[in-house]
Amino acid sequence: MRLHLSNQICLVVTCCLGLLLGLTIAGNAVAAPMNVASKPALTAAESSTNPCGLTAPTLTPSSTSALQGAPAVSIVATGCTGGIIQYFNNLGNPAGVYTVAPGGTISVPTSVTGVMIISAACSKSGCLSDPAYATITIKTNAAAAPPTVANPIPNQSGTIGDNFVYTIPANTFSDPNNDPLTLSVSTLPAGLSFNGGVITGTLSQTGTSSIVVKATNPTTALFASTSFQLTVNPGTPGINQPPVVVGTGLVTPKSIVLNAPFSINTAYAFSDPEGGPLTFAANIPANFGVSINPTTGVISGSPVSKGDYGITVTATDNNGLSVSSGFLLSVILDPSINYPVVVNGTGISTPQFGTKGVALSIPTAYGFTDPEGRALSFFSSPLPAGLTLNPSTGEITGTPSTYGFSGITVGATDDGGSTAYSGFFLTINLNPAINEPPVVVDGGISTPKQRICMRRLIDQRLMPLVIQRVVR
Repeated sequence: MRLHLSNQICLVVTCCLGLLLGLTIAGNAVAAPMNVASKPALTAAESSTNPCGLTAPTLTPSSTSALQGAPAVSIVATGCTGGIIQYFNNLGNPAGVYTVAPGGTISVPTSVTGVMIISAACSKSGCLSDPAYATITIKTNAAAAPPTVANPIPNQSGTIGDNFVYTIPANTFSDPNNDPLTLSVSTLPAGLSFNGGVITGTLSQTGTSSIVVKATNPTTALFASTSFQLTVNPGTPGINQPPVVVGTGLVTPKSIVLNAPFSINTAYAFSDPEGGPLTFAANIPANFGVSINPTTGVISGSPVSKGDYGITVTATDNNGLSVSSGFLLSVILDPSINYPVVVNGTGISTPQFGTKGVALSIPTAYGFTDPEGRALSFFSSPLPAGLTLNPSTGEITGTPSTYGFSGITVGATDDGGSTAYSGFFLTINLNPAINEPPVVVDGGISTPKQRICMRRLIDQRLMPLVIQRVVR
């Protein structure tokens, strides 16, 4: 159908639409009257309130918030090509209808708290588009307003050995802006922990503790705190409770220096629920140079062996009930001392064997260690012909050119001049593939003699010999 309206009716509709949008449109804001009687039927983009089919502008952001007194909020108005964007600002001074070019910025003050709605429409050729909206929430500036304690926490109690569970009530604290608060707890007694608003753990010490609960606004860093009393009562009279480990037990690891005196307290990690005395023991290696005082729990001495040791300390009450806690004890070298090179175990393996004319490799470095991990250099006593020692790796290599039996000593020296020695026997066997010349045995033939001498000549491979008669 066609919409037939007079020019006067069009003007009235446009002005009424402006009032609905919250816009006050001046009469001269309307362009020359259009002949709506000749206008074709409304398209999909048109409506009875938007007969020109204009597209509403875009307000960015369409929703935001700010603190009171903060810099003005900027809303960017885009769209409405070829027209002008009109907007109603209920926070203006005075409030009313304003205009902004497409792509321009609408500045919203933050002096007043509350929810502010900016409505804007595209104005073109005497028509207005449907409205677009932007919502701005101005919050109270709570920079100087910390959380408050709304409801104090009542005092709590329990019995030694009980599993204690207590949830901090959600209404304990309040915040002026209703911002979320972060809870933390301090001065918890031994055996208790705090996580997710809940205090849990085993009550391990009798007596009364004051527990402090703190609520912090993470935005302003302001906080409020309150406290309550937790009283832990003794268990059933006549029933002995075992000792307990305090907190996480013994601190680990602990480092001490080889051959240097030291002292480590361990009693702090244990408690007797009845307050009775404890005796202490530890699995310290024999001949280690270290011991534990059974009354005080102090471990002391001068360790004589380097390395890492797992030490378990056991605390026992007068009735024989006990509890244990452990730690790693690391015995380290004194960096100011050059410790001597040591021979590992029995040193270089012995005996060793080789064959004349066959390549040979004998490692020796495995027989030595420098306690500080310093590099070692190697040397040796004379080697069989054809063999050499690598001074950096300690490896003896080569192809022996003689046969026989040798005693070889290898030395390892660190850069501080400390040296250790290890020896081995080396036998180089005959090679069946090599023909060896005969040798004179035991000084040869006795002289003077007047007989045929045959027993003093042998062949090393036991091969037949050609004997000539020699008479003297």
